[in-house]
Amino acid sequence: MAKYVLVKKQPEKIDKGCIIIGSPDFKTEIEQCARKKPRSKVMSVNYLREIVATIGLKYGPEGFNALSAVNVSTFIGVPCETNEQTEQIVIRAFKKSYPEIFDRYLDHHIKLRPDGTRLIYFVGDPAQSTAFLKHGIDSLPPKEVDFYLGKKTKKVVGKPAISAKEAGKID
Repeated sequence: MAKYVLVKKQPEKIDKGCIIIGSPDFKTEIEQCARKKPRSKVMSVNYLREIVATIGLKYGPEGFNALSAVNVSTFIGVPCETNEQTEQIVIRAFKKSYPEIFDRYLDHHIKLRPDGTRLIYFVGDPAQSTAFLKHGIDSLPPKEVDFYLGKKTKKVVGKPAISAKEAGKID
């Protein structure tokens, strides 16, 4: 059974059976729509709708309508010189008009995790971690990751309830 751990930054090295899911970003979808990027370096309605439609096609429900689901009119004319600026605009637009897309983003990545995944490192907002619970994936405190992966064993503290000699008599 897979578990997830909420971390502030992405681990440098991950073990076999572990994956990393970051907070929702739409970099690949923005790069796919680069041909529609306006030369004036300010957001246009066609460019933003193209990005919204691409994201909706990948993560949205069946029948997602980019024209009515997200109000793009308030972001027209906003500077978008880099993909990072464009991504911030897209995230703001979705937060304002269609925040369900962020849960759908996590659902998509949780469902497509490789078989045999034991641990998911989630780098994101704790409020978004409800998607993991919806899929039956329990949280794991960061301190217990090494124990869960079998890198360390827990020390026995205190005196055992019965001695080894008494345990032998029971069998």
